[in-house]
Amino acid sequence: MTHPDCGMKRTVVKKALTRWIFKGWWLSAFLVLFLWGALGTAGFAADGEKLAHEWEGANMPYFIEVSERTTSQTGDLVVDSTAWNNKALRTGGAFYTFPFSHSLSEREFFFAYPWSAYTVYFHVRVDLDKGRSSGPAFRMGAWGPGPKDEISRIVQTEEIKDENWHWYKLATFVPSEGKTLYLGNTHNLEQVKNVYLDMVCLISNRPLHTVWYAQQEESFPPIDPQWNRAPDSKGLSWKKTALPFSTASDGSTLGLSLLRKEVVIPAEWEGQKSAGLEITANKLKNISVYFNGEKLCFENNVAWIPGSRMNYGKRNLLALKVVRGKETTVIDSVKLIHAAADGKPAWLQNQSLVEKKCGSWKVVAKLPGAEVKAGDALPVRLAVIGPKGGCVPHLELDLYLGGEWSPVAYDEKKFEYSSYIVPRQNGDLPLRVKIGGANDDEPVFLATFKAQGTLENRLAGVFPLGLFHYGHFVPKSPVEREGYYEKICGILKKYDFDCLVPGATHPGMDETESYDFLFAPAAKNDIRILVWPWPAFKWGTPEEMHGYFQKVTAAFRPYAKQILAYGLWDEIPLYHAKQWRYARNLSESQDPLHPPVVCLNYSDRRAAETTGSQVYFRDIYCAKQATPPGEWLGDLEAWLKYDAAVAESLRIPYWVVLQGGWHKKWGGVFGTRMPTCEEIRASHWLSIACGAKGIFHFMLHYGGKEEDGQGLFTAYPELRPYPQAEVAKEMNVKIKKISRLLLDMKNAPGMVSTQNPKAMVTSRIDSRGKRYLFVVNKNVVADNAIDILLDKKMGGSSVRFVDALNGQKYQAEGLLLKVKLAAGDGKMLEISGD
Repeated sequence: MTHPDCGMKRTVVKKALTRWIFKGWWLSAFLVLFLWGALGTAGFAADGEKLAHEWEGANMPYFIEVSERTTSQTGDLVVDSTAWNNKALRTGGAFYTFPFSHSLSEREFFFAYPWSAYTVYFHVRVDLDKGRSSGPAFRMGAWGPGPKDEISRIVQTEEIKDENWHWYKLATFVPSEGKTLYLGNTHNLEQVKNVYLDMVCLISNRPLHTVWYAQQEESFPPIDPQWNRAPDSKGLSWKKTALPFSTASDGSTLGLSLLRKEVVIPAEWEGQKSAGLEITANKLKNISVYFNGEKLCFENNVAWIPGSRMNYGKRNLLALKVVRGKETTVIDSVKLIHAAADGKPAWLQNQSLVEKKCGSWKVVAKLPGAEVKAGDALPVRLAVIGPKGGCVPHLELDLYLGGEWSPVAYDEKKFEYSSYIVPRQNGDLPLRVKIGGANDDEPVFLATFKAQGTLENRLAGVFPLGLFHYGHFVPKSPVEREGYYEKICGILKKYDFDCLVPGATHPGMDETESYDFLFAPAAKNDIRILVWPWPAFKWGTPEEMHGYFQKVTAAFRPYAKQILAYGLWDEIPLYHAKQWRYARNLSESQDPLHPPVVCLNYSDRRAAETTGSQVYFRDIYCAKQATPPGEWLGDLEAWLKYDAAVAESLRIPYWVVLQGGWHKKWGGVFGTRMPTCEEIRASHWLSIACGAKGIFHFMLHYGGKEEDGQGLFTAYPELRPYPQAEVAKEMNVKIKKISRLLLDMKNAPGMVSTQNPKAMVTSRIDSRGKRYLFVVNKNVVADNAIDILLDKKMGGSSVRFVDALNGQKYQAEGLLLKVKLAAGDGKMLEISGD
């Protein structure tokens, strides 16, 4: 029951409080300012505090940045403090290709304003030979989706003011599905040393309600790369904002929203706690997180901040970059979480440990014995001790055993870092550890291992000719599957294929299940199996991963004679390449005779280097529905040349997956078409002429409705061959005759050339010094008489040319060799003197 005086007492107190507030306004203001300043200074000192205090915000047009996740790169990603994202794509000048290629179909928010025009700009800087003043510098453009839709511009050296960043306008056009932006080199190698790309900007011609951007053409404000690490950075008009934040709040739909806030990490956290940012938002994939300018790994709602990046007891700058697209992104909260370094690994009590200093930290390692065998998976346990004696969690650690790199995982339950290292070469191998940000100059030496034996590249001596049947129709019952693969393997043998990538080992099947239904027919028909794909994305602790691969390899060990290699996850994104590398280490340690491979759907040297696969494996599907016969072969040639060059520089074989079918959904709304017979033949010749050492086709057959897709054969159970399958057989027979020679060759540029736009010529050399000439007719609708210009160092008329397949001889007239080829055909000629 309420006391009758309670209401009166509340009224008296309320009036007194009101008088105090208004009459003592100066004191109130002081207290408010004091509390606000205290909160701002505290930053996120309180555990779990939401960072909902006042932020700074700014909006920008949409930028495509070059970064670790940029795909289709054939250039080198370099650190550049003058670039917007601290990184730039350096194209180099060694070849004429497209170091930057970005398909607009990958980003739906490009079409926030359907059918409206956008102006496209490239942010580029060029290193020029200052003694030269004319000629082409670089080429930028957009191609597709139709054959007549290409837009290109060659920027001349006269247009380049200096070696700083400048915006170069490409054109104004309406983006469409399948449109691809690119940046390329020119042949002006004497004048242009390097071309650097920072970003590409798309500006809609419809007004955007951004905070600072002036819509006048060529009126870009200076873009300060310090925006995410310096509070007083120039070039952006920041405004006060707060959380929750919505990208729809400014009325615009295309571009970037930037947020930043100064925070303080308590000084007492140094060496004791590791900070992380937990972000609650509806579209996490649209958010990038920066701390003092460094991009954080942001997955599963949390971005961990390595201790080496924190300024303890001082101000730090937290920054968020949010992509504005069709769908609104709402950030509800950003709060601090931390892991106290109270626990320590149990093995720290062990007496036989290795301890090394790393600045103010100490690295403690539990290592296996010094005598090891090549191919063994060796467990390594690590702890990092801070200056105050606590274990420092959530750092970025990498291990290096000799020249082999291994990623490291952190286990929150055991308070330890762990990994498995796999020695691959004989001799003394030093083991070093690198802590990201703490010892960037030199990794810390831990120990030396004496390895016995060598892991050789088991795939360097085979030239597989295979068909993909991954992801499509497979009968469910074992009995039906055995009959199915009896027919499949019989057809492969009849058409001179020797390798199958089946859907039978698709993720989801029990690893302990018998695979007799697949391997028995394969053995009967002498077909090798590329087991594809294993679910390497089942990421867990190192112990869990090690146990998983032990179980899987045991399931396939009875079929070792028929296994070509293992596939660990198809078409990985670049940012998962480290994870694949770890899976590769564990897989290869369990079965070194059958190494893992990964198929890349983008041409990316960095992904190949990071994964460490024994093969550069790439799929290329260029025949779009609207592309006239032969028009896509130029794109195929460019990719083949680059991919083969990367593989050769990494000293691994190059396998290519060619388009051997069509699917309604491939290539977006425009789809793909079945290559013609002549295109199938030409794609084979282009592949081996560029250096492919394995050729696959996607696909064998499509298991759904025939009107939705086709392979080289009709759907099961008929499996009737299309004419293209007959051409594939013809080429398989030819390649098998010369496969030993092809495996032994490497590129030998400069010996031959042609001015015929519908032809390609290349020269190669084998380990004995024998030279070879490849010539391909890219005209797939008519015969082609091709004039080949020989380098004068070859000897002119004294040189003899012999067809490696049929022994036909050719004679040059001076420095000119004439070869006539049927539509889509090619030749491999052995070159010799008198």
